[in-house]
Amino acid sequence: MKVLFVTRKFPPSIGGMQRLSYHLITQMKHRVEASAITWGGSQRLLPFFMPYALGKSICIGMQGIDLAHIGDPVLAPIGWSIRKLFAVPVVVTVHGLDITFPMGVYQWLIPRLLRDLDRLVCISGAARGACVARDIPAEKCDVIPPGVALSPVIPRDTARQWLVQELGQELRRSWVLLTVGRLVPRKGVAWFVEFVLPRVLRAGIDVCYLVVGSGSDERRVQTIVDRQDMGRHVHLLGRVSNDVLDHIYAAADLFVMPNLPIPGDMEGFGLVALEAAAHGVPVLAADLEGIRDAIVPGHTGRLLQSGNADVWARSVLEWLDCPSELHGMARQARAAVEERFTWTRMVDAYEVLFRELLGDSR
Repeated sequence: MKVLFVTRKFPPSIGGMQRLSYHLITQMKHRVEASAITWGGSQRLLPFFMPYALGKSICIGMQGIDLAHIGDPVLAPIGWSIRKLFAVPVVVTVHGLDITFPMGVYQWLIPRLLRDLDRLVCISGAARGACVARDIPAEKCDVIPPGVALSPVIPRDTARQWLVQELGQELRRSWVLLTVGRLVPRKGVAWFVEFVLPRVLRAGIDVCYLVVGSGSDERRVQTIVDRQDMGRHVHLLGRVSNDVLDHIYAAADLFVMPNLPIPGDMEGFGLVALEAAAHGVPVLAADLEGIRDAIVPGHTGRLLQSGNADVWARSVLEWLDCPSELHGMARQARAAVEERFTWTRMVDAYEVLFRELLGDSR
């Protein structure tokens, strides 16, 4: 089987789309004859990548391919062209915002192209729903969730000692809360810091809240921290390396995903919730969009009403007041991820789909 992969986000970084593409392509190269056209540069230069990728796709296609995989709907024009030129099945992975992007021309063009392709792999039920809502036939839309790497677990004491050195403050009596992701309004970090964290602190619980990532909301979050004099409790760590992130996960007691609904800016899945669970960190997450598919209630965490500060503060306090329940959930979390959400399991599902489209029953 000869498969052509075309993706615009390839280097594995903090972004879920990048990691999915990376693991899909690198693992699939061990299973099929694969060619890859990737883009790791600035998205501002994407208009230059499109004609390059199309031209290279035609060159590779002329040498013979059986199937093409397109990394996201933004590149649907390339997938549509490959299908018309070479009459091979084309599969597109849909992440969420890449189907709901609120631009009139985009919404007019992209769903029309996707309807002509063979199969859409949606990373969550919410992403699939967004496709069906745009009149893409439901039978063309499969759900294959992303995976997560199961790194060796770093001892908590070791991670805490490292964190104390990094932050320059004692943490022996502190509970460590953690959020990882881009600092944009839909992630809800500013809301959590302004409305939830003060409620937790007023209950007399000593909390250290770590935020990994950067984005347009970073200054807003820092302003709220300064205004409420919470500098000792909230630490914006920016972007970090994967090794540092592993230590931060290992040091955390509870992971929070306080996302808020933002029209046209959906959360396609919530890969960081799986990463936290894979490190044995229970998750409190907003009951919203694709995040629902990333949580195994009772095993990896709990879903909470989005935007309800009382519910969030009460849930945080309940878990921190009951360490045995929290630690019990931590033990279950990694096992649940290993059973359901690994990169190998994801790639297995893609391979089954590819072979099904080609009539290969192996």
